[in-house]
Amino acid sequence: MVTPKFTQMPLDTAPRGTADFVAFLQGNANSFAKALDITFKRDRDDLDDMDIAHIRTDSGVHAFLVYYVHSPKEGVHVVINERATNPKQELADVLDAIGDLGNQLIWKRDDL
Repeated sequence: MVTPKFTQMPLDTAPRGTADFVAFLQGNANSFAKALDITFKRDRDDLDDMDIAHIRTDSGVHAFLVYYVHSPKEGVHVVINERATNPKQELADVLDAIGDLGNQLIWKRDDL
């Protein structure tokens, strides 16, 4: 288990605009839940069923970890606020906060 540098938050407390998909990490909701000692909640958007968790890093960055249940490629999306003034730093904070799982980066947005 990773020593957390974040706090799990209720889903409905995320700041408005937390909708910017910025990275994709290897793994699934179960592996992240176990490694980070967090709980994912089942929800649905217009694409698919998803398992979602809301975290706030110790530096104050809010992010969703999103796992699409029927995605053809297994992985967990990192979603931050679309109004972030420094999205590169916010992503770095999230990846640092989740420890070794942050090293399982498959994709990140080109400008980050």
